Amino acid sequence: MFNYGIPTLREFNYKVVGKNVNLKSGPSDKNTAVYALSKDTYVQVIAQSNNWYRVLLPNNKQGFVPKEKVTLIQKGKRLKIKQPVVILSEANVGAIPLAQLQAPAAVEVLANFENFRFVKTPEGVLGWLPI
Repeated sequence: MFNYGIPTLREFNYKVVGKNVNLKSGPSDKNTAVYALSKDTYVQVIAQSNNWYRVLLPNNKQGFVPKEKVTLIQKGKRLKIKQPVVILSEANVGAIPLAQLQAPAAVEVLANFENFRFVKTPEGVLGWLPI
């Protein structure tokens, strides 16, 4: 299978690039807004309908956003860690710990969701850091 550099749905870590994007109940501007998404909000693309992606949020809400309002997560911003932190498997304080970082350290912030940052450690671990 060739993908010629085009993202496939197996690469599902995306983030919102537009400001104040509404998660819609269906793949049309006429559908009801069910959730407000801010810039850099983490979404998982799970399907496509014409120019809309069906997305799943970390809180398990689903809906549709225009394709041009999201982008594949590729790079983030460096964040210095000044105290020990635990990287979690989900954006939930009760999630499984994936890694513990000792200060001083740094992570790459790839996206956000509510009170969490989706990060990548220098070792390549992807997970959630409480804010």
